Amino acid sequence: MTEELNNDNVASTEEPFKIITLVDEEGNENLYEQLSLITKEAKGNKFGKTYALYAAVGYEEDEKGKTDIIPVILTDDGELDLIETTAEWKFIEKMIEEQSKD
Repeated sequence: MTEELNNDNVASTEEPFKIITLVDEEGNENLYEQLSLITKEAKGNKFGKTYALYAAVGYEEDEKGKTDIIPVILTDDGELDLIETTAEWKFIEKMIEEQSKD
């Protein structure tokens, strides 16, 4: 499912991007909540970017304890951007694995 980022919908101005709206290819709006941040200073982050990990609001884990997570880049100018490189995807996957062990 291809999704578009809607940067206009934030939960509050104090904590931007805690809740976002993603629009799927059929035009349906879905709310996603921020699960965690991967900062620029995070171990192994050679990309110099901050990443936010989102899951659908009210998500439930499957029988294996997993859920769909959508990672995005939080840009320095306050926007959300999509991850496009394989290296960044691999880094995000590694960070999710490490966080799930805790």
